[in-house]
Amino acid sequence: MYRQLAEPDFVSKIKEAEKVASTFPMNYLPKDQIKGIENKIQDGDIIAFTTSIDGLDVSHTGIALHQNGRLHLLHASTRTNTVEITPVPLSEYLQPMRRVTGILVARIAHQQN
Repeated sequence: MYRQLAEPDFVSKIKEAEKVASTFPMNYLPKDQIKGIENKIQDGDIIAFTTSIDGLDVSHTGIALHQNGRLHLLHASTRTNTVEITPVPLSEYLQPMRRVTGILVARIAHQQN
């Protein structure tokens, strides 16, 4: 169990935040469209796997990384229990994952002075 979930005040705050967040539409990129736009995703972008699991929007996250001109994911693998780069491009890596519906992409903006 997560330490934070043992504290009732944290749980109620999480529930409040989830209630607000659930009112916003979630626009994601379906996994069969990733290959066509992978060149628009930049190294360092945050990628989250969207899922069809009821009550769960995101099942995994990682960092975008291009290798040999293709998009891969740097992530903490639950399969190998190590930090790794996907052995195949992300669009191929996600195909056999039946509960993964696509990805969300976030880019951290920085100000230039």
